[in-house]
Amino acid sequence: MYGVVQVVTNGLLVSAMRYANGGEQIGDPFFLTNYPAQSAAVENQIISFLALQTGTYTYVDTAGASRTVALYDYGVPVSRDEIMAVLHPPLTAEQKAEQAQQALAKRDGIKRKVIGYYTKQAESGDGYSQLRLGQMYLRGEGGCETNYSAAKLWLLRALTNGYPEASNSLSAIQSH
Repeated sequence: MYGVVQVVTNGLLVSAMRYANGGEQIGDPFFLTNYPAQSAAVENQIISFLALQTGTYTYVDTAGASRTVALYDYGVPVSRDEIMAVLHPPLTAEQKAEQAQQALAKRDGIKRKVIGYYTKQAESGDGYSQLRLGQMYLRGEGGCETNYSAAKLWLLRALTNGYPEASNSLSAIQSH
């Protein structure tokens, strides 16, 4: 338990208190700053708090002597937005550009994997992969450039491998 020894404009002089014998001060006083209820504090009031020791504080006591005691800081309340701004500051234009470039590179890498997968499967005779690869070339999807001759090749193979829906895509090629 702590008791307020003196209230000053920039904080409180506080001391540990023992109340078994009517409230006697034990230990040396220390200074507490940024206590939220400081404006309502009075001498001999019991308070509780958590604070960090941040240095020393020098004051003049009632006898006119200069005294230096430990300084504790209760801290200043901050909003969630203020905390988030410190933890995650806004990105600079360069950081945003770098993130965009990384996202494009990641997307391109995924597209290459998808094209590579379908190409490997299509070359081994998988009809569905032939159909998808043909559609990708037809529409310029998944990182493929539009390539009607490659689309026609894969769609014809898909058609002969039991995928009749390839004929709809083939008719789209003939309209170009």
